[in-house]
Amino acid sequence: MFFVVRVDGDSSDTHAAESLAAAVELAMADSDSTVEFGTVTASDAGAARLLRPAAWQRVCADCSKPMRLIFTNVYECDPCGYTVVG
Repeated sequence: MFFVVRVDGDSSDTHAAESLAAAVELAMADSDSTVEFGTVTASDAGAARLLRPAAWQRVCADCSKPMRLIFTNVYECDPCGYTVVG
């Protein structure tokens, strides 16, 4: 299983690694960018980054952990408490 991240919803700006932290690090996104992740099954990271996950989930800009949708278009990170609208 690989974690695939994309920056600002751009399908040409994807990165993949065996951990979410490593994939986020590879993406080197700006602090004002939106980073999302999904998981795929592939033989290697190069193949994984070309696949589309079944679902995308937002990544926290502060701690790089998964965020959860708490209201329409409002996301919250449980580990650090960071909240973002949009």
